[in-house]
Amino acid sequence: GTIEHVKSYAAEHAVQNLGIWDITRAWLYSEVGEVEKVAWWIRSPGEKGFAPISIDRPLLLRLRCLIATGQNAEALALLGQFEALAKSKSAIISLLYVTLGRAVVQDQLGHNEEAVVALKEAYSLAKGNRLFMPFIEYGNRTRLLMEHMRHTTGHGLPRQWLDEMHAKASTY
Repeated sequence: GTIEHVKSYAAEHAVQNLGIWDITRAWLYSEVGEVEKVAWWIRSPGEKGFAPISIDRPLLLRLRCLIATGQNAEALALLGQFEALAKSKSAIISLLYVTLGRAVVQDQLGHNEEAVVALKEAYSLAKGNRLFMPFIEYGNRTRLLMEHMRHTTGHGLPRQWLDEMHAKASTY
């Protein structure tokens, strides 16, 4: 239903070349694990693949696709590029996505210390700026990360926050 609704908007002439509809569908497809349906210009590592409207969204979606398909080394490499871009633009939300993405990848790799460092950085960015939606909207990955952190001690992250993010990510 949602995909069909987005496709109907994409068919309108006025929005044909904006790329937003590919981006919208990519969010959905990356969340449900159907990465092969994500537009090629988003999945492609070539610079020609950058979006006609923004560089941040396609990088974030490419990152989500790499994580969803278990391409962790590639995801870490892209995180370096994405982090440099976010810092150069002083883009707090993009930087939050980078640090959360790094925590998720490190957690998937079983690198607990690195996952904790990245999650603490993400928590600090989120708390200081009251930005928690990135954790929630990355539901399935955040839920797993928070579950692991809830069973890990000594990291200094507030248990109440971990429980809250886990619950919200589980119901998003």
